[in-house]
Amino acid sequence: GAIHGAFSMLEEYVPRLRKLPRPLGHVYTLLVVTLAFVVFRSDTLSQAGTMLAAMFTDFSFDNQSMVELMRQLTPTFLLSLVCGLVFAQPVRRAVEASISGKAVQCPLEALSYVGAFALLALCLIQLAGGGYNPFIYFRF
Repeated sequence: GAIHGAFSMLEEYVPRLRKLPRPLGHVYTLLVVTLAFVVFRSDTLSQAGTMLAAMFTDFSFDNQSMVELMRQLTPTFLLSLVCGLVFAQPVRRAVEASISGKAVQCPLEALSYVGAFALLALCLIQLAGGGYNPFIYFRF
């Protein structure tokens, strides 16, 4: 709450932040949320500082790092990344603009709900099949 309040005040008193172009506003928001997650996840402020420093300065491209990177690039991750990039764009409006008529819009909306439910089910299956998934609020 304090982080949200601090950035709300910052945006109120620095009007340029509200007038950022839309893509830069998205990047700014993602950066703030990511930094807030680090503070929320860490046990101490010194651990948060260490994590933040590693996020911005600890780049290495040795063999061990590349092997770990390739291990993370699974087909599921790549498919999720592509779907996220495509559907983060105004795809629905573009499809509706290219297809005129009310009869087509209703099935498109229903299809979007079916797709969202299917993705939710896949996420739940992936989480259930995973190993260690601690519930974050047990730490408090």
